[in-house]
Amino acid sequence: MYKFENVEQTSVCIPTDGVFGIRPDTWQWADYQKWLKTGGITEPFTDNDRDAIKSEIMAQFVIESRKPVEVGGLRFDGGWSSIDKLDRAIQFADKLGITERTFYETDETPHVLPIRGDGLTGESILIAIAMAYDTLDGKMRAMVKAVNDGEDITISWE
Repeated sequence: MYKFENVEQTSVCIPTDGVFGIRPDTWQWADYQKWLKTGGITEPFTDNDRDAIKSEIMAQFVIESRKPVEVGGLRFDGGWSSIDKLDRAIQFADKLGITERTFYETDETPHVLPIRGDGLTGESILIAIAMAYDTLDGKMRAMVKAVNDGEDITISWE
């Protein structure tokens, strides 16, 4: 049986040409909630069942990956967009010869930090967020593979 934790979505994330995006699934949300309340599927899985479960995994991955990441006692936004923005900001600073810049915590508290070096830097923030994202990505891929292989899973990010 498949179990779901922290289900709060009204839409799910499904593949579209290899890119994940939020859009409604083919299931109606009420049908999905009924499915969850009955304890999941007790008959052999269909491709639609697997797709719905994988969609839920991917939707939860998006939510989990965007949660703040603690770096040096400060909290910075997680997720791919943060990784991309930080990487571009660091590359831009390098091209301009800038050695420090302002980085903002999740609550918009500014911190002027060196781009590179020892201790808390823009680069160390980028690495921490990327490692957190990569860890969750590995868990997401393992759960999707388990669903593809017909294994019983619990969706969990612990």
